[in-house]
Amino acid sequence: MIMNASPSQPVSPLRVEHSSGVTIARFKSSALLGAEIEVVGHELQRLIEDDPPPRIVVNLRGVVQMSSNMLAMLVTLNKAVADRRGCLVLCELTPQVRGLLGATRLEDRFAISDEEPDAVARCAQAATGSGES
Repeated sequence: MIMNASPSQPVSPLRVEHSSGVTIARFKSSALLGAEIEVVGHELQRLIEDDPPPRIVVNLRGVVQMSSNMLAMLVTLNKAVADRRGCLVLCELTPQVRGLLGATRLEDRFAISDEEPDAVARCAQAATGSGES
């Protein structure tokens, strides 16, 4: 059944899929600014709670603008996933987003993959404990 969003319910800025036991969140917008950040935060928090331990790939393909609030939300998300012994990988960063992470010295706080399939494999592998001795 397809339901239309009511005026009181904001349209989700995310498309969420599941592959190989990993949740993939893709943004519908090229600018992550303003009121939609709160919606994104709630949706990503729900994904963490729904998937213990969470294995999440955040695909940033096409995102060219990101507010400081969105950056803070990603840092908070990363900590929440780590606290639950999960995996969070950012992937397909545009040059603008990669530059922003570098300029704010946040790039080293995140696992980053160039391509989505690599990010999914990385989280799936983390879930099985492969590569650990």
